[in-house]
Amino acid sequence: MQKRAFIIHGWGGYPEEGWFPWLKQELGKEGFAVNAPAMPEPGEPVIEKWVSHLSRVVGEPDENTYFIGHGIGCQAILRYMESLPADAKVGGAIFVAGFFTLTNVDTDEEKEIAKPWLKTPIDFEKVKQHTKKFFAVFSDDDEVVPIDNKELFEQRLGAITAIEHGKGHFGGSDGITDLPGVYEVLLKMANGKHRRARVLNPIKHIFYTTSEKAWDGMLAAISGAKKSIYIEMYIFVDNTPEHGFFEMLAQKAREGVRVRVIIDSLGSNGLNHHAIENARRAGVELLLFSYWLQHTHKKILVVDEKIAFVGGVNIHKLFKKWNDLQIRVKGPIVKSIIRSFARTYQMCGGKDPLMLSWNSKKTILNKAKLWILEHWQPESRRLIKKYYQEAIRNAHTSITIVTPYFAPQRWLVGALHQALLRGVSVDILLPERTDLWHINHVNYFFMYRLRVLGAIIHLSPGMNHAKAMLIDDAEGMVGSQNIDPLSFQYNIEAGIFFREKNMVKSLVEIIKGWKRGSFIFDPSTKKPGWFDYALSPILRIFQRFI
Repeated sequence: MQKRAFIIHGWGGYPEEGWFPWLKQELGKEGFAVNAPAMPEPGEPVIEKWVSHLSRVVGEPDENTYFIGHGIGCQAILRYMESLPADAKVGGAIFVAGFFTLTNVDTDEEKEIAKPWLKTPIDFEKVKQHTKKFFAVFSDDDEVVPIDNKELFEQRLGAITAIEHGKGHFGGSDGITDLPGVYEVLLKMANGKHRRARVLNPIKHIFYTTSEKAWDGMLAAISGAKKSIYIEMYIFVDNTPEHGFFEMLAQKAREGVRVRVIIDSLGSNGLNHHAIENARRAGVELLLFSYWLQHTHKKILVVDEKIAFVGGVNIHKLFKKWNDLQIRVKGPIVKSIIRSFARTYQMCGGKDPLMLSWNSKKTILNKAKLWILEHWQPESRRLIKKYYQEAIRNAHTSITIVTPYFAPQRWLVGALHQALLRGVSVDILLPERTDLWHINHVNYFFMYRLRVLGAIIHLSPGMNHAKAMLIDDAEGMVGSQNIDPLSFQYNIEAGIFFREKNMVKSLVEIIKGWKRGSFIFDPSTKKPGWFDYALSPILRIFQRFI
């Protein structure tokens, strides 16, 4: 019997868009009967209309029937499969930029159109009655579909998933005219080799480039927690109603999940007292880190001791639209992140013996590719500084630093100057204006000094709170530490350092994108005045006591 394939376009799409004609042609060469129907009213898609239209187009499905969806077309396929009789079978389904959550749906009209697709539940058990072959692919720079949908497809459908690099939303406007990986998966599905398919190099890390995207990913991970949730945050405030962290944590605690939360008492001083009490009543162990000359500046989430998030993302409504960096990782590195959390937990007086036992465990990591460094007690506070010194000293071609707050100490200015004298290019990415007026003066004071020495300063029009470094485009760092005395001498910080090629490549592309949206600082337009010369050293001294 001839195999059939149905390509379902997305919201605002059409059958001749982007990669659809190419896939139709290639599958036709393999003997498939391919149909790419025009879905009704694509600019204002309605569930009932799309599902009924798809049902008419397909007729009677069988195990030789395959579906490929894009965007909202993926949802249409799932809802169509949900409506099938219990004994109906299909060959499999492939989802390109499929979603259960969306971002950047800005207008009221768009929100109204998207709402039914996002809120109307799908019975996934019914869907899985019809096939076990699901594959979903996402792009690491999709501005519409958050990357946390990858995990949702895995959890809800048992789908094989993968991430492509730099494909946007996989639309025609993104310049995507073919998808060889999708073509290969479909052929292997049809030939009964779906589980052995080697496609698209699935990866174990995900970068989030805004606070909101990171929150989406973190909440998706938390919602799937079965055993444990560990959070350590500098700023964690319950004023993000669309991202209900405290409600989700309380719910998980009531379900029997071990929830351990550490927040810095200064950074999170805006946290509502009732939120703390409600969380504790639900079973959340919530600890306050309160030391006069020291703060926990880490931003860590660990779920089920298998998935970890590390970076610079805090939780407060003011940060929702900021650019930032948070990285989600799996594998042996997670054990070191748990140990980092356990140290702070012990300092806060935590009593959970399971958590405290991590302080006696030793973790062996392959430093050649991925490792974590942290500040937490006096003897360890030089580790991150030492890394920066060695990395900058060993740089051959380029150094790129991303930071929101820039008050480098003499040793760092000297190290960067020596690199410039060796012919190494030094690029520093900063926001044109931060959220702190006094830090703006400090930033401009030091960026002027570095620009005069030869560094290139890139200024982003919006707030960028990311903390990252690239050395020779071959070694990367993402963490919580700013370029200031607080981070290098006093605060408890944590950063992930890596030489793994895919991770470095992702970071390189992210920073390239930020550079394209920035402008070069011209020192002739902003020379330090007497106020800057007076304020900068005073603030650096004052930082020791805050």
